[in-house]
Amino acid sequence: MGPEHHADTDPHRRPRVPEIRRGALPGRGGARRRARAGRPAPSRRSTRHRAGTAFHNCAAAAVVIQLCLLYVVAGLFKVQGMRRQEGTALSCVLRVAEYSIFPELARLLYEHAFIVHAVTYTTVFLQAFFPLLLLRPLTRHTAFVLVALMHVGIGVLMGIPFFSLFMIATDLILFTDREYAAIGGWLHRSTHALSRRARRARTAPA
Repeated sequence: MGPEHHADTDPHRRPRVPEIRRGALPGRGGARRRARAGRPAPSRRSTRHRAGTAFHNCAAAAVVIQLCLLYVVAGLFKVQGMRRQEGTALSCVLRVAEYSIFPELARLLYEHAFIVHAVTYTTVFLQAFFPLLLLRPLTRHTAFVLVALMHVGIGVLMGIPFFSLFMIATDLILFTDREYAAIGGWLHRSTHALSRRARRARTAPA
C-alpha cells in the first residue's frame, strides 16, 4: 500500500474541512456586496414605508378626482341656466332673503352690474375648466386662490360658513409637500423678522 492509503485510514488524522471563502455565505456576502455597491439592504420598515406612500398617493388622487368631478358637474349645470348665460345669476342669489346675512353688503354688490357679470362668468369658467387649471403650477395656484375666494364669499354672503371651510380645507390638497415646506419656511422667516422688529421697537430709546 502506498503512503496515501495510510494517510486516509489513519484514525488520529483530523478530517479536512473545505475552506469557505469570505462572502460565500448568502446572507453575509449579499449584505457585503450591497454595502460595497452603496445599496441599502431591504427591510420590513422600507417595505411598509413604500406601501404607506402608495396608499397615501392613491387616496390623494381619489380626493383630487372627486374635486374635479364636483366642480365640473357644478359648472356644466350652471351653464345650462339662462341667468348664468346672461351673467346675472349672482344678483338673483344675493337678493334671496333667506341667504342674506349682510343685506347692506349684498346690496352693494348686486347694484354694480360689472361686479355681478364678472363674478358670475368667472365662477362658471373656474368650475367648468377646473381640471385643466391643475396641469400647471401657476394656474393651479391661481385656481386655488379663486376657489378659496369663492367659498369665502359663499360663507359670508350666504351664511353657510361650515360648508365653505370644509371645501377650502379639501382644496388644500392641491399643494405638494415641497410647496407646503416652502410656505412654512416663508411663514417662519416672516414671523422671525416681525419679532425682531418688535424687539427693536421696544428696546429703542424714546
